[in-house]
Amino acid sequence: MKPIGVVICNYNKRDFVLECVQSVLESREQNFDIFVVDNASTDGSVEALNNTYKEEITILANSENLGGSGGFNTGLRVVRDRGYEYFMCLDDDALVDENAISVLYKYMESH
Repeated sequence: MKPIGVVICNYNKRDFVLECVQSVLESREQNFDIFVVDNASTDGSVEALNNTYKEEITILANSENLGGSGGFNTGLRVVRDRGYEYFMCLDDDALVDENAISVLYKYMESH
């Protein structure tokens, strides 16, 4: 099992969330799984994520908009229950530097 669970919370930001996922996938560190929590988007976010990243991510679709905290809680519960050692939360409009996950992971492992 990979040690890092990356949780991305999305609500109606289809283009942003696609770029966010792509930036995570381009990380030098690849020891993670990605979980995108969608808060009942109406802009085709879930369909676009499925069409583009179906094999690389897990989509957790909420039936209503639970806001940022509710969306992250949905994802964090899944990551915790699956036994990931480290959790990373990202907003749908964040972009990750290719070295960010590696630096954070190495820091956590050494401390």
